[in-house]
Amino acid sequence: MDASLPHTRGVRDSKARFCDCGLKIAGTDSHQVCSSCLGLEHAQEGIDDPDSCGHCAHLTIKSLHRRLA
Repeated sequence: MDASLPHTRGVRDSKARFCDCGLKIAGTDSHQVCSSCLGLEHAQEGIDDPDSCGHCAHLTIKSLHRRLA
């Protein structure tokens, strides 16, 4: 990994918050619970039809795919 590249995970000012289960929710994600609590079906639906969820509609394609991981 190139040390000159900016670090994007765990940035202090990222506005990330915690789900009730203890996992983090990205600051750019307006869902009230984490992707794990939402489940795989919701993550897949967000990719197939992002407009099906007002929260998913505001996420990037990269973020939507990352939720499946």
